[in-house]
Amino acid sequence: FMQDPKKTPDVRNNIFVDNVEAGVRSHGRGYAYNLFYKNGGVGACTPEYLWCVRAQFGGYEDEHSFTKSHNIIADPLFRDEKGHDFHLRPGSPAIDAGDPNPAFDDKNFPPSLGKKRNDLGVYGGPHTIAEKRGPNHRPRADAGKDMVVYAGKRVVLDGSKSLDPDGDALTYHWSVVSGPSRNSIRIVGKDKAKASLVVKKPGTYTVQLVVKDRWGLSSKPAKVRIKVPSNRPPKAAISDVISTVSVGDSITLYGSPSSDPDGDKLSYHWRLAFKPSKSNAVLGNANGKECTLQIDADGGYAVELVVSDGKAKSEPAVVYINTKATSSSGIRRVPQDYPTIQSAIDAAQPGDNIVVEKGHYKELISLDKSVNLIGKDWPVIDGGSPNGNRNTISIFYLGDRAGKIEGFVITGGGTGELGHGINIWDSSPEIVNNKITGNHHGIGIHGSESQTGRTKVHGNLIYDNMVGIGNGKDSHAHIYQNKVYDNKVVGIGCRGKAAPIIEHNLIYNNHLGVGVREVSAPVVRGNKIFDNVDGLVVGPLSTVKSFAFDDIVIQGNLIAKNHHIGINITSFNLSKVIITDNVIDSNNLDGRRFRAGGVVLGYPEPGTFSVVVRKNIISNNKGGGIINYLGPEDFQTKGAKIENDLNRLWNNTVDFLDCKKGPGDVVADPGFVSTDPLAKDGYLFKKGPGGPDKVYYQGAGLR
Repeated sequence: FMQDPKKTPDVRNNIFVDNVEAGVRSHGRGYAYNLFYKNGGVGACTPEYLWCVRAQFGGYEDEHSFTKSHNIIADPLFRDEKGHDFHLRPGSPAIDAGDPNPAFDDKNFPPSLGKKRNDLGVYGGPHTIAEKRGPNHRPRADAGKDMVVYAGKRVVLDGSKSLDPDGDALTYHWSVVSGPSRNSIRIVGKDKAKASLVVKKPGTYTVQLVVKDRWGLSSKPAKVRIKVPSNRPPKAAISDVISTVSVGDSITLYGSPSSDPDGDKLSYHWRLAFKPSKSNAVLGNANGKECTLQIDADGGYAVELVVSDGKAKSEPAVVYINTKATSSSGIRRVPQDYPTIQSAIDAAQPGDNIVVEKGHYKELISLDKSVNLIGKDWPVIDGGSPNGNRNTISIFYLGDRAGKIEGFVITGGGTGELGHGINIWDSSPEIVNNKITGNHHGIGIHGSESQTGRTKVHGNLIYDNMVGIGNGKDSHAHIYQNKVYDNKVVGIGCRGKAAPIIEHNLIYNNHLGVGVREVSAPVVRGNKIFDNVDGLVVGPLSTVKSFAFDDIVIQGNLIAKNHHIGINITSFNLSKVIITDNVIDSNNLDGRRFRAGGVVLGYPEPGTFSVVVRKNIISNNKGGGIINYLGPEDFQTKGAKIENDLNRLWNNTVDFLDCKKGPGDVVADPGFVSTDPLAKDGYLFKKGPGGPDKVYYQGAGLR
């Protein structure tokens, strides 16, 4: 901890783990080539999140800036942290991650696992005390399980489960020891834990892996057998067809694009995999190269083709066909009349209701028209958690009206940083009464004010995502009456120039209840924000001051029993913040010393912003009621400009820390009947003697 903001330390080649307040706090400079993990009470988080990064560096840095000085945020992979054995395990990101200056060369200083550069931490490098080693043990190679692949396909070899009993780093050597034309097979990455090769001829191949420890001791060979069948399966394909037809039409489906890589003759097997509930259709010539289908009812049809070469069958090829008639009732039913939700959307007209029965639908859905998706008995729409930034439901560019989604479990968005359960862009849908869970982002709302201003998100359960609801760009959604809980990063977040109205939600048991990154300007009012690590945090876009945007309004909320902090307005913000008519009670359950309490203004640097703190009840907070952080003890400045008035403070560790009592502030017991955020009488005032005359309802503040 460097107090003097004018001094720069030299901190490098260290590992900082599990420190309470921060790993390093030195005004954002003076540290390089270090590893940080689980500092600041944030647990095992990853560096793609701002709150995780800032916790490691005492409030400084963002998701990209810390890497410019070659710092790492990752698990160091100690041998036994609980047993105080801080040697590194093979594969630790701290190996060879130190300063490359030759003065830090560690290859002659065991027990370092590195070969090229200093390892981070106490073990390795010229300042280490060399240890007396015990006997060296032979490493064990693991080449993986036997495989069956087809000629011409790439084979991935995986030796990552190989290990050394002494914890030494391993080197790898793969080789083909038997098989047709083995000498002509090239292994890509033959000195890596994971390698690959392509086999072009049928037969059985044997690939061998030998690993060595850092002392040159080799393992016994481990072998994996790769069987390449002489026959390769055919591939089924169906020619393009008109996907929208009318009742009475007869269509012909062609399987002629199907092929066999060995040139074998094919047989064809067509199947009507789905037809509407009122249809009696059958396929004509179901075992020919072409088949026919007579359309006899409105709805969706799915036709499947499998081809065979007499030795193996293909995977099925499927084509979907919809009637183009307008539904007289405006209702399209899944699965009675359409095999998939997407096929019903494709057939629908704007304004139609697509009613989906109970079931598990593994689809990635694109809503490209204004229709209503209505689930009965909680059907599940599951995107399958694909790699990358995929969305279970995409709603793009539908303008200020975009239909409704109601009554679904929505899960399985892409695992990339921008994967969503529901991704809304320049559209204004209504998202109501859904369960949104198991996604990276539960709901994301992005776009212009004019295109997103009618968006309504209400009555949903949003839980067990990384991010519950995210608001970005210039979006202006209305988010109300949801339960947002158990999200690993943030319950409701705002960034860009987003200005949502967030009101009357239950927001609990998230890491951040509400996270606001300037220059977004939400209105946060009438919510119950409790049992989060941090209740509501307003953070800057970066550590570089930019320009002020609209006021940030925090009004009429119950912010209670959060583990670290109730409200934190951090130090680089330039927007005006208005905190009024809230109950801020019993925060800092963990009893932290810094950046903790009811309302904390500033940190890690003194605030340079203006804040109105008016007509709030601030009570029972450990650490302090209203805290204006002025900087380290010997280097203090003025801090934030506070306009505080008409607040009631009671039983905080200290009511006013580094700020003055406002002209209308009082120190008095608010007289709550109950302090249970979920109780019917939670945070009601007592009537009569000892309490105010009026009953307090959540969000009223002093009246």
